[in-house]
Amino acid sequence: MENKSFSKGIMLNYGTILGLLLVGVSLIPYAMGRLYEPHFIFSFLQFLIPLVVIFLGIKKLREMNGGVLTLSEAIKTGLGLSLIAGILLAFYNFIFFKFIEPDFFVKFAEVTQAKMIETNPNMSDEQIEMAVKMMSKFSGVWVTVLSTIMSSLFGGLIYSLISGLILKKSE
Repeated sequence: MENKSFSKGIMLNYGTILGLLLVGVSLIPYAMGRLYEPHFIFSFLQFLIPLVVIFLGIKKLREMNGGVLTLSEAIKTGLGLSLIAGILLAFYNFIFFKFIEPDFFVKFAEVTQAKMIETNPNMSDEQIEMAVKMMSKFSGVWVTVLSTIMSSLFGGLIYSLISGLILKKSE
């Protein structure tokens, strides 16, 4: 039977670790001056790190429960720590996009537009304008904050399910 204090402690500890790691990965392209064109490795790390941390958190829960773990415990714990990580990353994103790099969305749209023209030289001005307008509808600090939390929970659900299926063990 799951001890709720074990689960809450794991959610807090591993969620904080995950959130701080993801903030660190987000800061590296900025520090390198490649904010608008980061290397693919950063996207890869943003998928790999949550998988590893969620797996380790669920594994720790199983260890603390005497080797017993249900799939529902795994999912609940993984979602909890994903929520904490998502909130930390969303807070960082808010501070970053509101105060540190307030022109990010404008500059990103310019970089994206230039890439569209380069990769699709046959696109009409109307098509490019329409694409930029569509992109601007899904840009902004609050959209980013909300999507950060939602994607953290969605990824956490998938990773928790995978980890739970691998680690589940009954009495």
